[in-house]
Order: sequence, then C-alpha cells, then structure tokens
Amino acid sequence: DERLLLATSGKQVRVRDLHVQGVAAHIAAAGDRAAVNLAGADVAEVRRGDWLVAPDTRGPAARFAMRVQVLADFPRPVRHNAPVHVYHATSHSQGRVLLIDSGAVRPGGTALADLRCETPLHVKVGDRVVLRDQDRQRTLGGGQVLDLAPVTRRRSPARRTRLVAVRPAEPQETLTALAAQAPISTSAFGQHWNLTATQVAALATAVGLRTVGDHLLPPAQLDRASERLRQTLAEHHRRQPASAGLAAAELDSHATASGTIQQLALQALVDAGAVRLENGRYALAAHRAAVPDEVRRTFAEVRTLLDSNQPPSLGDMAKRLQRPFGALDAALRALPAYGLAVRVSPTRYYLPERLAALADAATRLAATGPFTVRQFRDATSVGRNIVIEVLEHFDGKGFTRRQGDTRTVVGEKALVA
Repeated sequence: DERLLLATSGKQVRVRDLHVQGVAAHIAAAGDRAAVNLAGADVAEVRRGDWLVAPDTRGPAARFAMRVQVLADFPRPVRHNAPVHVYHATSHSQGRVLLIDSGAVRPGGTALADLRCETPLHVKVGDRVVLRDQDRQRTLGGGQVLDLAPVTRRRSPARRTRLVAVRPAEPQETLTALAAQAPISTSAFGQHWNLTATQVAALATAVGLRTVGDHLLPPAQLDRASERLRQTLAEHHRRQPASAGLAAAELDSHATASGTIQQLALQALVDAGAVRLENGRYALAAHRAAVPDEVRRTFAEVRTLLDSNQPPSLGDMAKRLQRPFGALDAALRALPAYGLAVRVSPTRYYLPERLAALADAATRLAATGPFTVRQFRDATSVGRNIVIEVLEHFDGKGFTRRQGDTRTVVGEKALVA
C-alpha cells in the first residue's frame, strides 16, 4: 500500500489496488484507463479534477507564470487583467491574465503573463493550460507553465530573466541557467517540476552544482563568498584579538555577495569545520579569543565549584562566594564567549570537559537504543533536575533528539559546547 494525497483537498488516502485495462500495474502512459481503489476518502470527497500525488509534490497554485499564445483568429487583443476561464487537464477555474512585459497581446502574438486563478490548480512546470474568453464562447489560446514561485516584484527585470531562462523540456539546462541567477531551493524545484529529491540531486550532480542545506548554487559563487567571509573574519581577529567573533548581522555588513549566497557560504564553512559558531558569533576555527583579565579572575574564582558533574546553581554559587546574584550572573555570562564554561540553563554552568563527559555517557547509552531521563541519571549519578537541564541543552544543540519520554543521539559531541 502507498500513501498518497488528493492534490486538490490535501486529503490523505491509501491506494489499495491499481488496475490498468484489468491488469494490476502502474499507469504507464497518459491516456491509459485505470481503476483505483482508495481507502480513507468518501465518494463525495473525490471530485473531477482531483489528482493522486505523493505528499512532497503536492502544491496547488492559485498563481503561476506562463508564456501565453493568443490564437490568430481570436477577434481582439488580450489586455492586462483580462478575465478568462482556465483549463488544466480536467480542472477548471476562472482567472485573470496579468501581462508581464506588454500592455496587450494581439491575435497570433505571445507574451509572458501570470495567471491568477480563483481556484488553485495542481499545475507543474511544462503543463499545458488552455484559456477561453469570459463568456466561454471562444478559445483565446494557451501555453506552457513556466514558474510557480511566489511573486514579489512581478515585472522586475530579474523575474523576466528568470522566466526567459525556463525551458520546460530541458530541466538540466534550466537548472544551470537559474542557478547562475540565484541559489535554487531543491525542495521547491522538485515540487514545481514534479521531480523527486533523487532526481533533483542527479540533475545537480550532472551540471556540477553544489548543495548547501536545501539550496543549489554554482561552486564559483560559493567559493568567492566563502573566501570573502574568511578574509573578513581573519581581519576582525587581527584587529580585535579579544573578540569572540562576529555576529551574522555584522558579517552581512561586509558582504559583497547577495544575502542568500552569504548565508549559504557561512553555513557551508560551519558544516566543513572551517568556521565555528558559538553563542551567536562566528569565528575561524583556529581562533581563540584573548581572555580579558577580569574574565580570567572570574573564572579562577568559580572554576573549583564548576569542576563537577553536578555543579551548583548560580544562586548557590552566589551564596558560597558571598557575591550579589546579579553581579555574579553578569560576570559568568562572559565565560562561554571564551570557551571557559558552557551555560546549559539560565542558572547553571558547566566546564566544557565535564559536559563532554556527560555527552560520552549519552553516546554509550544510545548505542543500545533510546534512553530515558532515569537511565541517564543512573549512568551519570547526577540529580534529576540537573539531568533534565543537561538533556534539554543537548536537545537544543542538536546533539540529542527527544521522542516522547526517550532520547537518541543524533549529532556530534562537539555540538554540546
């Protein structure tokens, strides 16, 4: 059995049997007669125009771009915002033609346009759409779908360049052309072109694009942005050796690439271990901030107290050291920036090596399967309340993942600090 969706409504159904011309098989080509037995949908929920689709490809669109071709025998020009009837396969919607690069299209002419439909249609790039006039007396024309991306500046030169680059019959060439203009979301490209993640990955490999997260971009673009980031961080470390690094907004102020390329380059550097992210600041992996004297004095004062698998809370430390709570809190907040301590909760700090030992204990437990808070407590001899703080810190860092009452290790130990 395979779980699918009714594309129009999003209703989840299960295909029980699929018969083509009386023989169980997959539909091999358009036009085959097929009987499909569905579980999970009433007859009243299935309408003419519905599609059965994999969940990842579902994306009904109320607005999409296409190149409209007006029939030569249509009696009048088609003007911007003209009302039309839109037909896609067996689906129908009323809509408007929003011209992108002209004020009117004469009979026999073509133009780029957005179609704004009253009813979302399950269109994909390359699908053919037929248009009829408002009274449905004549066929106006039609064309192929070019783009389903959300529209910001409808008539901008960048968008027109994007639409002109689309070749519905040539996804590989289109992918190359679009990636040269801006990073491409792999999930959106797959959904819009009705391609699986594996198919998109194969196309990207064939044309030599780099993958960062959910995006594809040319290696040259990524390399240029990455080198610029390295230079910016190196210069900052040289000028301010005591600084822990730069925040993302500060890096953006030095960027020469677009915001998206800058973010992807930064993500790629972090993933590769060339740059580290600590407490919201980015630094070259080899950089160690020079620790100011006042931070050294604070750390020397609390180090013995923190050197434990169960360090005291901030309040207990303030009492032992006979220091005001607020002043000690402010002083300790500087320690994580220099790698001297890790703040696992608003009131508790750990030495990095002590926290790493607890991460090792979690890894050993996870080797035999998901583990509970109680199992982690027994394995570490740490009190339950502190165990919960530590595990929630691990969850937040992406080292562990909570599923109900159990956790599994899903990341590297280096993440916990």
